[in-house]
Amino acid sequence: MKRILFVINPASGNTDKSGLKNTISEAAKTHGFDYHVFETTGKNDQQKIKSFLKQHKPEAVFVAGGDGTVNLTGELLTGSKIPLGIIPMGSANGLASELNIPPNPEQAIEVLLKGNYENRDSLLINDHVKSFHLSDLGMNARIIKRFEKEGIRGWFGYFKQFYKEFRNIQKFRCTIKTESGQVSHKALMVVLATGFQYGTGAIVNSTGKPDDGKFEIILIKPYRSKFFFKMAIAFFMRKLHKMENVIVLSATEADIEVKPAQDLQVDGELQKKTEQVKVRLIPGDLLMIRGSNP
Repeated sequence: MKRILFVINPASGNTDKSGLKNTISEAAKTHGFDYHVFETTGKNDQQKIKSFLKQHKPEAVFVAGGDGTVNLTGELLTGSKIPLGIIPMGSANGLASELNIPPNPEQAIEVLLKGNYENRDSLLINDHVKSFHLSDLGMNARIIKRFEKEGIRGWFGYFKQFYKEFRNIQKFRCTIKTESGQVSHKALMVVLATGFQYGTGAIVNSTGKPDDGKFEIILIKPYRSKFFFKMAIAFFMRKLHKMENVIVLSATEADIEVKPAQDLQVDGELQKKTEQVKVRLIPGDLLMIRGSNP
């Protein structure tokens, strides 16, 4: 890699990024690469990044931010041979953790420069937005909505909103149609997954892989509060799919209908509340850089 574009989101997470440019400069001197830096502002970022790609023709793009910034940039790199690497500096960094990228920026850059590549499947949701990791309807999307509204970053902010949500559980009716058939149940949450773990470390998809030509739909049915800790343990022990109130479907495409309309989040970014979600898998859509397996 001789030309690298660094995309930095100054507003992501609660991590101090003041020294990041100096870290990048030192890495460039040590490893002998040229680079450009683009900082997001929240205004026309995707179009500006597209212009940077066209002008500077980087051989790789490293994103310093969270899953939302990765998604924003990744959409521009799909179908190309330009690898995307993550310097985890968001609120949760679920995808970076999944890819075994260390949280320290200097160490992350070192790992990314080694260039262990992985072609990951993506999801096209409602014909206009891509998902490279985890998207969901219902409970978690509402937690993120509250999280964004109150503006309290980090773990404390997330678990504060989780507690509020847990005290006011909202059920909805969900019908899922895939190439294998149709299921209909009451639900608390429906997850659309090519990845497997949230930034909290909770493993929601323990049966699928990001490059197997399938995605997983995880439907979590209502459960009594006394089963909460059993569910929590299942999340962290890769046993969620064995819980009696959990249904896991594998598919290449799906039509999902929920009533009433539910909040939807895609890779950490909130979308409009909706009653209909159409999902289609795009195999090997994005080339990403991962660390070596633990």
